[in-house]
Amino acid sequence: MNPTSSDFIFNLIRNNIFIIKPKNLRLLSTFFSPIDSCFLLTNARILDFPIVYVSNGFTNLTEFGRIEVMQKPGLCPFLHGPQTDKSIITTLENAFKEQKSEHVEVILYKKNLTPLCILVEIIPIRNDEDLVVLFLITFRDLTAFRQPLKEESAQTSALGAFAAASDAGSSKFSSIMFNYTVLSV
Repeated sequence: MNPTSSDFIFNLIRNNIFIIKPKNLRLLSTFFSPIDSCFLLTNARILDFPIVYVSNGFTNLTEFGRIEVMQKPGLCPFLHGPQTDKSIITTLENAFKEQKSEHVEVILYKKNLTPLCILVEIIPIRNDEDLVVLFLITFRDLTAFRQPLKEESAQTSALGAFAAASDAGSSKFSSIMFNYTVLSV
């Protein structure tokens, strides 16, 4: 557990007279447990929902420093790039405006412009008066699960070679099938 980040967040909430309901407190604590939790907190009461807290996991994932990210809009336009789907960004924007939970898969970019496939989840945090006062935005990196098979790495194993050449019309498929037939005889 990273006591520095959770202490800061709870102090931030307390100092802004945001009393979190117990159900939200339990929900929040699940995100603070792992040291590398990747999340932001944004202020739900100000236009553009400025970022008020940046986790270590977020800075590690995106390579942006805290100072570069603080007070930027919660939609994180600094992470958008050519492959970022604008309709997904609109979905996130609507979640902020309607103060509702949402999760989407979107391509975002590191500071060095490396694309990442990210599962983004927005969770509204309410006070005792049932007003949304903060948004918790989590980021889960799915890039490793979305990488296409590279032909070179696919050929290093029989199953990979078969997957890479599974088009029945390809010469590689014929070659694999021919070699299999010869070896079987």
